[in-house]
Amino acid sequence: MLFLVFFSQNLAGRLVPFAAVQGDDLDCAEGSMKVMEPPTDEVMDYRGLSVYLKLAEGTLRHRVMRGEIPYIKIGRSVRFAKKHIDRWLEGQSQGVRRTGVTE
Repeated sequence: MLFLVFFSQNLAGRLVPFAAVQGDDLDCAEGSMKVMEPPTDEVMDYRGLSVYLKLAEGTLRHRVMRGEIPYIKIGRSVRFAKKHIDRWLEGQSQGVRRTGVTE
């Protein structure tokens, strides 16, 4: 069984993992490789949260400074617990608005 980890370079130039794939070998038949699900207790940095929410890192930093997104401070580092982000997202959902059109 092969386990592939894909890396990306962060702002400091360090390589950080961003995806993992597993399969029986590199020449697997279609559908035999699958992307592994992240653990439910995952902790993410700005880049990870940016990918997860599909938002720019600058937007996330701005929202953190304004206290809009739950975060964890470890020394000078900011991290995000996936379970807290998921709970926060549930509170952000909005219902369907009426358009004022009557039938």
